[in-house]
Amino acid sequence: MLKTNKQRISIILSNQPSVNSRLQFFCILLLFLYSSQGLAQLLLKPDHVFDGDSLHQGWVVFIDGEQIIYAGPDSNVEIPEGTEILDLAGKTLLPGIIEGHSHLLLHPYNETSWNDQVLKESSEERAIRGAIHAEKSLLAGITSMRDLGSEGAGYA
Repeated sequence: MLKTNKQRISIILSNQPSVNSRLQFFCILLLFLYSSQGLAQLLLKPDHVFDGDSLHQGWVVFIDGEQIIYAGPDSNVEIPEGTEILDLAGKTLLPGIIEGHSHLLLHPYNETSWNDQVLKESSEERAIRGAIHAEKSLLAGITSMRDLGSEGAGYA
């Protein structure tokens, strides 16, 4: 298992000699952003929690590291000392949305024709666009996606 960011970066760069420097920089940036975040305990306190069936008031969500441990009435959860509490007054939490048909590496067709996208744009450019689209989707609440074809992108 890798122990340092320096080792991770070294492996990324040595295993991807054909990737241009901009894509390498983007990968390194993502590595630092996500590896530097701690795995602390977090209690989310929204006004409402939607569980897929009903809207609940007075519920909280307790997260330990990367795992949701509890979602339910705030009176039933024991909060460990040192837990960060995030007050989400005026907000409603809901489960992650599943996107079953996406094309992350493509522009909308009213921006650029399909032929121009798959025949004229580089794989690196399209891969970076796909990463940006994935991030925007995640920020919009989509936690699972299925890309159903990104022709012309090679192994990007």
